[in-house]
Amino acid sequence: MWADFRNNMASRKNFDLRKLPYLHERLIENSRRPVSEYDIVAINAPWLGEAVTKKLIIPLDSHIKAATISSLDFHPTVWSMGSWRGQQFGIPIYCTIELLAARTDLFEKDKFDYPTTFEKTVAAAKHFHAPGKGRYGIAWNGGRGMPIASTFMFLMGCCGESILKIPKTRLSMGVDDARGSNSVHRSGPRLGSASSTICGG
Repeated sequence: MWADFRNNMASRKNFDLRKLPYLHERLIENSRRPVSEYDIVAINAPWLGEAVTKKLIIPLDSHIKAATISSLDFHPTVWSMGSWRGQQFGIPIYCTIELLAARTDLFEKDKFDYPTTFEKTVAAAKHFHAPGKGRYGIAWNGGRGMPIASTFMFLMGCCGESILKIPKTRLSMGVDDARGSNSVHRSGPRLGSASSTICGG
């Protein structure tokens, strides 16, 4: 993402690049200033509600219209990551997804069908899991400092579920109408998840 910014937007001196925890701190610090030091800020999608309620960002609807940016250029779920209570506060600029790749040679050798459901994926993982041979059913792209909670949420999303009770819309699900204690899902999970960075004004 950093390389894309420098190549397509401006030089290094025009950006203040920070890791997520420090970016969050900087957003809070900047909001206390009479005048923002930034024209555009990037936030992690899960921070949107907080950013709106604490007035860290402003609505972009009029700017989006003037810039002829079309929501139709985005998948509805991705575009909705920048909306809050019917207003657009961010434009998705960098979305990430998790992919699970299968070893065709192993599946063909064992004449094992490719999984088409989450349950079958778990069954295939158990079938090929052989630590004694240095082989593991599923490999996670984890690393130091990477939260396992993100992977858990992605896996929930693969099952069409979520750790939150999020209202469903016709095309997707969003957090716009999640309010207070109603956003905690007590009876079981509901929605898919994704990670995204959005730009807010």
